[in-house]
Amino acid sequence: MAKSESTVQIYEITRVTPSPDSPNSANELTLPHLKWPSRSWAYLCKNGGKELPPELTPSFDRSIIKDPSGLDILFLNQWRDIFADYREFNSRSLRIPDEFDPISDDVVRATFEFTNKDIKRLRDKAWSKLNTNGEAKQQQQQHHLSSFVLTLAYTTTCLVKTKGQGDRDVVIDFGVDCRARLDPPAPPTYFGNCVVNYSNSAEARNFIGEEGFGFAIEMVSELVQKVKKGVLAGAEMKVTNFYAPKLPGTQLIIVAGSPKLNVYEADFGLSSKLKKVEIVSIERDEAVFMAESREGNGGVEVGLALKKHEMEKFAALFYGGLRSLD
Repeated sequence: MAKSESTVQIYEITRVTPSPDSPNSANELTLPHLKWPSRSWAYLCKNGGKELPPELTPSFDRSIIKDPSGLDILFLNQWRDIFADYREFNSRSLRIPDEFDPISDDVVRATFEFTNKDIKRLRDKAWSKLNTNGEAKQQQQQHHLSSFVLTLAYTTTCLVKTKGQGDRDVVIDFGVDCRARLDPPAPPTYFGNCVVNYSNSAEARNFIGEEGFGFAIEMVSELVQKVKKGVLAGAEMKVTNFYAPKLPGTQLIIVAGSPKLNVYEADFGLSSKLKKVEIVSIERDEAVFMAESREGNGGVEVGLALKKHEMEKFAALFYGGLRSLD
């Protein structure tokens, strides 16, 4: 698709093909799971399997994680109870059921970019929505207007509008890297899913209309503020809440990746820098893949997998909303 006159850019739209044998070009990276230390992987590819330097050597020392309240056993028991119906009789397996609905032939992928200029304009719009009655300083303390919050909130409003009006619930969910936030902190080389999920829900009608973007900002910002209060606060119910049954028709907006992962900086020793990074599973649950812009301009990329007519509607909303900021 050609570039729009807007500062926003759709890099490409591709049809989703479920075949696991589809070849990838040499400068594309398809990540099944971004918790893998991609820089270590890249170093080994570039240097022919040489020994990793200390700063890239994964640590498998589980004793680093201190768990005085016994969350490990609590989580295991909750996991066992949640998936009891999927396990064979007397099985001790904690394997996640891999039963997924088939992917529609009409599903396509697209990648959108927010430039640094777009993010600045979104921030200005957010302040115009939030700063009322002369309460600018108080609002500034209450809201976290990072690039992540702004772009996720804007993407959420476009996704909800794409699905249309309705009484459905909308759930926003994203994972947080806990390593540096533990007490004591785990090193950045710690290898493991040291991640906690944060989520919140609201009715779809709140995201539609003039105040929709401001409402989404408040919702995402509130989740980020909870992270600042401690990643283990309320952890006892994290597993149960994550897998709790959702109301029929619930729209899940699950974030995969993060602009802070710097995935495009991975150097695999190729003839050119990576041109595209994707997470392979977003088409199964309509997740939102977020990464830093491949252009290195301080922007953010958002990858989606939607039905073709929904993608066209999303693109129109996405472009139109950003043009209105001029």
